[in-house]
Amino acid sequence: MNKKDVVIGLSAVAVVILGIFSLMSDAANSLPEKVITNISPTTDQTALGVGGPELACAPNTWVKRKDFGGLGRQGPFGFSIGSQGYMGGGSVFDPTTGQGSLTADFWEYNSTTNVWTQRADYGGGKRAEATGFSIVAKGYAGTGYWVTSTNNVRETKDFWEYNPTTNVWTKKADFGGKERSNAVGLSIGSNGYIGTGDFGKDFWEYNPTTDAWTRKADFGGQGRDGAVGFSIVGKGYIGTGDLSPANLIALKDFWEYNPTTDAWTRKADFGGQASANGAGFVLNSKGYIQLQSDFQEYDPIIDKWIKKANFPLPYLLTQVGFPIGKNGYIAGGNNAGTRTKDLWMYCPGAAN
Repeated sequence: MNKKDVVIGLSAVAVVILGIFSLMSDAANSLPEKVITNISPTTDQTALGVGGPELACAPNTWVKRKDFGGLGRQGPFGFSIGSQGYMGGGSVFDPTTGQGSLTADFWEYNSTTNVWTQRADYGGGKRAEATGFSIVAKGYAGTGYWVTSTNNVRETKDFWEYNPTTNVWTKKADFGGKERSNAVGLSIGSNGYIGTGDFGKDFWEYNPTTDAWTRKADFGGQGRDGAVGFSIVGKGYIGTGDLSPANLIALKDFWEYNPTTDAWTRKADFGGQASANGAGFVLNSKGYIQLQSDFQEYDPIIDKWIKKANFPLPYLLTQVGFPIGKNGYIAGGNNAGTRTKDLWMYCPGAAN
């Protein structure tokens, strides 16, 4: 869907999700309905699964946790730092006003107490389809789009750093590529990366020490929108997504990025159906992708996908995923036309 073809205040909005038309139950909301994937790995993926709480739950199960503290939303950004998860921004529908809007609110999830706490609003203002990742003890978010007072959509390239200790957002160097939304963000070691989005394939590295962006080798597959990405033991991974803005052709190819050689290598295709606008995280050096109800585990050592327990919401898209300790979390999103506040925890168990 072209985000510029947007008018706020219609009584209902038909949106295309994965090529299937669904009448929005969020009546009176016609905010831009372009969907997003925000993949939010922790700072150093080699350390995932170490530290943080290990809640008691059966292996390979989903457990409902405390609902998100703000309004239900689609297209937020997120990341995790230590034992805390973070989610903010996105497209919301306020039932008290009957109106839809973008938001800048930003929330922290404490996995130990199972409590959400509102933190400082995102520094870039109201935003949807931004992307986020974390490096060491800081969170980073940028790109995405906002809507003007005359309902015009404006994509951005600004980039911000969040310090959870001071609860302050600080503007950093703008993203090195063109303005975009629905991109993939991930971190490898002490650097961050943003690529794809808006059907592009360029890929950029962010150095937080020098506050500088460097263009790297283009993504190995075709340019795309709504891909999923994460990093495992010093390598980056990106796959799935939509190929064309005209007909939203879904993809399932999956690629590995080696930052040492600055090269992409094609790996085994995603194990489920070709799809877009899902979420992912990494636990114990294995990657996970959730696309609607389908949930799959990727083992980079044997280059194989293994189907896991179905995700409880059958049509969820445009959500965020992040890992905390030995468990993974999926928050927010749009489930069959309804913006959700759900937070679900995945327990891989000892067998992982």
